[in-house]
Amino acid sequence: MNPTLLAALLCLSAPVLRAADAQPAAAAGRPPLTLRGHTNSVTAVAFSPDGKRLASGGGDRTVRVWDATRGEELLTMRGHTNGVGALAFSPDGTRLASAGDRTIRVCEAATGKEVFALNGHRSWVFSVRFSPDGKRSRRAA
Repeated sequence: MNPTLLAALLCLSAPVLRAADAQPAAAAGRPPLTLRGHTNSVTAVAFSPDGKRLASGGGDRTVRVWDATRGEELLTMRGHTNGVGALAFSPDGTRLASAGDRTIRVCEAATGKEVFALNGHRSWVFSVRFSPDGKRSRRAA
């Protein structure tokens, strides 16, 4: 699939994520992908910079990484104590940051292994981003 795949097809009231090509010509004859795995609402999505992977986070406190072409689940990451509300891939696609509860977790995107966690926020973390050079991350709480 093209990196212009619609990430906005996020179903906030269901544990199912649907993804379709943003370009009507590319979507001709190809049904949208239905990604099943979350057990609660899907609340965040992010594409890897190359568009080959899609990460989703949800009310089930998991982050799942999917093959954006086939819809196959590649990884499930656990560790948040509440729902996941924000996701971001690093510019080179090697790391994935997830924010939820009062914690940001940064993992290796290929393996799901946690690299580090940023704890101690006074409130829910609702946004996370990497700097364009990938050396720093930013968050909003």
